[in-house]
Amino acid sequence: MSTMRYALSGVTFSMMICLWTSQLFGTDQLRRTFEHGNATINMTVSTETVQVAEPFQLMLEVVVPPGSIVRFPNYESQLASFEVIDSEELLDLPTASGRLSRVAWTLESLQAGDLEIPPIAISIVDAQSSAPAASSDDIDKHQYLFQTEPVGLRVRSAIEAQADPTQIKDIHSVIDVPIPTQSTNWSTWILPAMFGAAIALSIPIFILRKRSRPSATAWAKSKLKALRIELATSNGNPQNSSLHASDVLASIDGTVREYLALQFRNVDTAQTTEEMLGAVENLNAQTSGSKQVAIAQLTKLFTAADAAKYAGLKIDQRDVSSLWKDADQAIELLGQLATEAPDPSREGQK
Repeated sequence: MSTMRYALSGVTFSMMICLWTSQLFGTDQLRRTFEHGNATINMTVSTETVQVAEPFQLMLEVVVPPGSIVRFPNYESQLASFEVIDSEELLDLPTASGRLSRVAWTLESLQAGDLEIPPIAISIVDAQSSAPAASSDDIDKHQYLFQTEPVGLRVRSAIEAQADPTQIKDIHSVIDVPIPTQSTNWSTWILPAMFGAAIALSIPIFILRKRSRPSATAWAKSKLKALRIELATSNGNPQNSSLHASDVLASIDGTVREYLALQFRNVDTAQTTEEMLGAVENLNAQTSGSKQVAIAQLTKLFTAADAAKYAGLKIDQRDVSSLWKDADQAIELLGQLATEAPDPSREGQK
């Protein structure tokens, strides 16, 4: 009986570790492996779906026998439909199975839709040959080219599948769960042990997640950047352009309201425009001039968004572009104010 208890606790502990590890590192990576002669090529894309202007990583790892050299293409600023933000290359690292060469590109796309990472040519050169192959005609017995297969990637629009606050979600009925009338002996110690293990494992995972989570200001400015791209790529037809500009304005308004709720505890997204502006007015800040500038910009943005939403006010691209600048500057100022002094609700909790 004691052996069964230890086995059960070990299995439970292993399942908990696997579950939290998958949540921490994600499971939506795309991996491909290619074999070419004595070379093994591993291709990894960090995700299968990204948002416009959201960075992701493409990594190639090539393992070759000792005495071979791997050369990767040099993409300085552009890789097909993707912009190259950063790249890192490690060559000729010793491993148990040969020599490892690795390259990682950080990419982003300003275009939404179903895109494709094109085939990437890799030159594998024998150590006896010092010059890289310029084309497939230059390949001799000492060097050859290998091309990876194309990989599809979904790039979502910044305003795609955005939640509509006017639509109330359905509330499901309560489900009755039977309560056990008698507990077994092993439950008296296995449940507290599992609870303690959960707390112990949650602490480092929570710390890692907290460290990797971007600040509210960085998140909001990244979101506004994507929305500005959406506005710039709208249709030239005046009627469609007006409708698209109104959608982008509503997204800018929602982003700023959500930012305020994330940055300051006395602000909530359920507040009216007047209540939200009053909460920002009550923030403690040494540079009151900057706060007043931010409030004026927020007032201009919220008033225009409310008029477009409730009164049907027509908004063109120039108006939305001006309001976007006000929103971006207001977030910048409020981000600086947040580092000067805490908001009143935080002071009251100390």
